[in-house]
Amino acid sequence: MRLDDCVKSFTLRCAKCVAGVVVVLSLSLPAGAYVDKSPAGSVGAQLALLMDKLNTAMTAASAAGNTAAMECGRDLAIAISSTQNVYDDELNKPLDGKVAPALKSSVDELDSAITLMASLTKASVQQAAVQALQITNSLPYRPSEPRLAKITPQFLVPSKDPYLVKMRFNGAFEAAAKPAFFPTLTIQTHSYKPIASAVGEIEFSVPIADVFPPGSEAKTLQFITGSMKMPWEMTSSFGGLKVKKHTKKEDNFQLYLLALPSGPGTVKFMATATKLVGGEPKRYSSEPYQQCSGPSCGNPDDTNHLWSVPHDPNCSVVKGSSSLDVTNSSGDWGKELLSDTGDFVTYSVSTKAHGKASASVDFKISFMESCSHEVPNDVGETVVMTWGDTHTIKAPSGTWSVSLDTFDGRHIDFTQSDDKNPLLKVLATKDSITLTTPDPTTFVYQ
Repeated sequence: MRLDDCVKSFTLRCAKCVAGVVVVLSLSLPAGAYVDKSPAGSVGAQLALLMDKLNTAMTAASAAGNTAAMECGRDLAIAISSTQNVYDDELNKPLDGKVAPALKSSVDELDSAITLMASLTKASVQQAAVQALQITNSLPYRPSEPRLAKITPQFLVPSKDPYLVKMRFNGAFEAAAKPAFFPTLTIQTHSYKPIASAVGEIEFSVPIADVFPPGSEAKTLQFITGSMKMPWEMTSSFGGLKVKKHTKKEDNFQLYLLALPSGPGTVKFMATATKLVGGEPKRYSSEPYQQCSGPSCGNPDDTNHLWSVPHDPNCSVVKGSSSLDVTNSSGDWGKELLSDTGDFVTYSVSTKAHGKASASVDFKISFMESCSHEVPNDVGETVVMTWGDTHTIKAPSGTWSVSLDTFDGRHIDFTQSDDKNPLLKVLATKDSITLTTPDPTTFVYQ
């Protein structure tokens, strides 16, 4: 029966005919297109919502510098895309309707795994990563259908200078070695054909400037979305007739491509010195003094005798805080404060005898003094470094330190040469230090 006959006579039989035609036509559409056209509440719509939920979780993981969560999110995106591809003929069906139980289970497990990954805790992220791989590996792939398992490098490395990054996709791609079935990788607005395509690995060469435009700067982990369209050939048989039909299909994988920030983190050079810091005022009391005039001590009258007490080194006298503290006295005596500023506190003391009556006074001089003490005074300078940079600073040995607060949350201090740290190398000489970050064209972040 022809399609126009079905339109003229809208019977149940004709409606089934039209539906059959629609299904056949849909085989030529890219699998990813089903998501946008799926009705609300359908399998496709739910998978699209899960991808949105994953995108939000990836943004949080990026801001937190959680590399494990971002790698887990990349694998979850593969699992979602693989589910869309494998169940392309059920994407428009209601999720709570008559869909394959395995499909419903996969959607629920994906939702659970994304929730675990979004918590960003170590144990939950590890559990979500295991679930992502289990979901991808347990799907009922059709014969010859592409299976994407791994993307390398784990993290792309931005650069201020142009270079080509080799991106490899590992899995099972039965038809990928045939020119008619070469896949297409799309990043940003650029599309690429593979430079090598085999049944187990597909390789693309991508200019890093296409991914991260020159001059762009990021302080946290980054991710960008891309896609890979993977043509393949499905073979089907008809009834008892040994007739096989070959249909060219196209699976679509939505990709999260992970990248490092523009540099290793915050690098600070510290020149070590000291400075004086004033302390809380404290009362100082001198040794005991005695002044005596008369027969009992054999001294003549002593008038305007100056008694001066210096403050301690690195201290200063608090003006108005001094006193002459008498412990014992007799006869005619007197005192006068002459000065409590500068380096000394000075009193004038007089004693006068009257006949056989002597005059004496025992005393101490006290005052408040504020004392300074030396404390380390590290003068810091932030050194801006991107990947592939070298920076030399003049600094005598023993007078400097360098710190690195990495993008993934670690703090590292350097006080001597260190070539072990993968993010920052320090070479020290007797009068300088040289800081070097890894070459972006060869650096592999672990």
